[in-house]
Amino acid sequence: MTKTALFIRHRAKPGRREDIRRVWEKHVKVRVEANPAHEAYFFCYDDGDPNVIRVFQLYTDPASMQDFLSGA
Repeated sequence: MTKTALFIRHRAKPGRREDIRRVWEKHVKVRVEANPAHEAYFFCYDDGDPNVIRVFQLYTDPASMQDFLSGA
């Protein structure tokens, strides 16, 4: 099967980047850790912009990515 990667760029309101991290830790991190279809998930701060977070996700296949993103 073909693995599927997803790159996301989140832009926070000025000074609110940590708020996004707290929401991610509360709601997303648990789902990622429980999802065997997530082969990799990186939540990274952008050193070039204090209001940007970059996320890289690697899924086992396209259907698994769609399931996760739809909240399944």
